Amino acid sequence: MPDRENRMDRGLDFWRVVREGRVVPRAGLAQLVEHLICNQGAAGSNPAAGTGFFAFARPQPVRALANWFIAAQLGHPLLEAWREWSEAYVLSGRKVASYFWSHHTFHWLLRASPDLAAKWEHVPNVSARGPHILQRLLDGHVAPDSEAFRESFAQVPLFKLNWKKGYTLTGIEEAIGAALPEP
Repeated sequence: MPDRENRMDRGLDFWRVVREGRVVPRAGLAQLVEHLICNQGAAGSNPAAGTGFFAFARPQPVRALANWFIAAQLGHPLLEAWREWSEAYVLSGRKVASYFWSHHTFHWLLRASPDLAAKWEHVPNVSARGPHILQRLLDGHVAPDSEAFRESFAQVPLFKLNWKKGYTLTGIEEAIGAALPEP
């Protein structure tokens, strides 16, 4: 199963980067990461300040977090415990039972450790569903013409796209233009 091995290798690479602290956010994203885990922002607008950890929450009821965007201080207890258990799982050679094994490992840690669960409770509960709004728009599942959609769209700090869908830059720019209010 080369695909499974490739996913597992990428998982090991990801956790190696986490352990060694080699992630350097791209320009623009660095400010968002700093805001999410460090700063209060204008008038105390950042509820994540001081927690040292951020991940979007509950993409589905059985997954405590989404693992596609994580901002954390190096050595944060949630990140370290998750890394240790994920490495143990991958290195055990067990067959991957789910595409979402990484999410399930985090969920298991929260159930197994009251201390980690308490730390997760202090992380702001920002739904992982919001960042998918652009993808839903591009796929034709929502229309940009309602005020409720535009308000939701404007509140999202970043968008999650799926590279497998083949979105084009032009299509993305047109969808964002259609979703933003007229100046």
